[in-house]
Amino acid sequence: VNVDSFVRDSTNQSLIFNVNTTSFQLAQDQIFSLMEADSYPRFLKSCLYAQLANHSTATALESSNQSRSVS
Repeated sequence: VNVDSFVRDSTNQSLIFNVNTTSFQLAQDQIFSLMEADSYPRFLKSCLYAQLANHSTATALESSNQSRSVS
């Protein structure tokens, strides 16, 4: 995810002159917004996510079946 030049310059200036707990806030907000609007929805539609979700579901079912057979 790329931040725009204003946010990049602002973050750099903050790091040079006044490093504090909010130095990355603009960049963090913009990255979160970009991920929410674009990257994350694309990930949810990807084959990789489908494989991970299917694996997670299969693992949960196996654990559930194992705990039932042990009881």
